Amino acid sequence: MDYNLAELVLKTAREKGATYAEARLEKSESSAFLLKNGIPHVSGYDTSVGIGLRVEVNGAMSFASTNNLDRKSIRQIVERAVKAAKSSSSIADKIDRTQASVQRADYKVEQKKDIRTVSPTLKLKTLQEIDKAILATKKSVPGRYLVLGDEFIEKFYINTEGTRITSEIPR
Repeated sequence: MDYNLAELVLKTAREKGATYAEARLEKSESSAFLLKNGIPHVSGYDTSVGIGLRVEVNGAMSFASTNNLDRKSIRQIVERAVKAAKSSSSIADKIDRTQASVQRADYKVEQKKDIRTVSPTLKLKTLQEIDKAILATKKSVPGRYLVLGDEFIEKFYINTEGTRITSEIPR
């Protein structure tokens, strides 16, 4: 992930008049495998990346998000969010954000084996072994629907007060 995109959100927000801004950049990679009554069905892979942001102007806050991560689009969405906050500041109740201490953290859930390196063949084989174990029980299981899914999420959070947090979470 390009952390500079989150930095761009803060820079643009300040330039446009925001008194506070935060950006959340997130990337998710996932896969899913399906075995129905012992027969492999369509499997899927997905990667999604996006950024969400909040800006405060004159005590009013606005939110925006996009999955279009080119620099021009990010600048435009920040400008729209700042404009929306400015527009609502004359009619909205002023928000009262708690002044939290600056946080810096990098955390990740440690894995014995990185799920991103497990081959599709092994994932399907695992489902087939489970299916065989179910059949070996000799119990009546008229419909077997087995799904193996995984997801790896990377997040980056930053705000104008100096907080900066990264995370990696496998599921």
